[in-house]
Amino acid sequence: MSHEEHTLIQFQSRHYQLALPLPWINRIEAGITFTPNSRGMTPLGWVETDKGRNSVLDLSICLGNPPHPNPGKAQFLFLNDSSRPMVLMVDRVIRARRPHSMAISPIAQELLGLPSPLVRGIALENPPLYVLDFEGLAHQCGLPTYPVNRPRLKFIQPDSSVTSAPMLISFPIHPKEPQQRLGLSLRQVAEILHHPHIEPLPGGPSHISGFIWWRNLAIPVIDLNLKLFGSSQNQAERIIVARIPMTEHYIGLVCCSDMHTEKDLSSFQPVPSLPSDGDYFLGTFQKGDILLIIPNLKTLCA
Repeated sequence: MSHEEHTLIQFQSRHYQLALPLPWINRIEAGITFTPNSRGMTPLGWVETDKGRNSVLDLSICLGNPPHPNPGKAQFLFLNDSSRPMVLMVDRVIRARRPHSMAISPIAQELLGLPSPLVRGIALENPPLYVLDFEGLAHQCGLPTYPVNRPRLKFIQPDSSVTSAPMLISFPIHPKEPQQRLGLSLRQVAEILHHPHIEPLPGGPSHISGFIWWRNLAIPVIDLNLKLFGSSQNQAERIIVARIPMTEHYIGLVCCSDMHTEKDLSSFQPVPSLPSDGDYFLGTFQKGDILLIIPNLKTLCA
């Protein structure tokens, strides 16, 4: 499928820099008067236009932040969707930009395990510029979602190079239980990063710690301990950048500094019974007190 380039409208909501493609925006106004919603905060209220009632959404709430402190000083983006007319309340509109002036990395929907992620791409800038998804906005704000003919951004393609060494790398599932380890083939490991800076990912699921910049790509970072067992490692000493088998997608895996390599599994014995979350694992092996679990990255990211 071919991608089209569109001008992006950059705006700010709280401490986030955000953008939407220009064809999604009908007009921008300031200081509009709307009817408050007495039943809750989403939508914030409604405004009547010549095309009917438009839902007013406080983008700060959609991003998981407190409500906008002063709606009278906000700016409002009227979006182009006749079946779900929406108006986004933001702090301020900054400027129009062309995508070819930025390095934009996609966030693959299947990596987040969400029906409609709020963020569809991230521009390599400081601070990051989050390119929002129309359907993700509707889903995040409790509005109906369905496929629409929406403009596409021209994204850079992932780098497919990975190491081909026939070995395993293992690391503890949690630092306090060093005998229970996860193992990855080094064919899947692209790089190991030490004390990386993790940026937040608005609207992401709880087990996504955020994202990192890697080779001009925005890579989602998964806390496997939180995903599998409900408790976080709290500190990302290292991030393993791994490729999901049979795809061109990469993810980051939070791990501690206690890492080992295994030549192969010949010294391990298969364990006949898998953990309760068996769909997440390809196999379980044991050597002495060490329990080595081989994760299924495709199902972990689904």
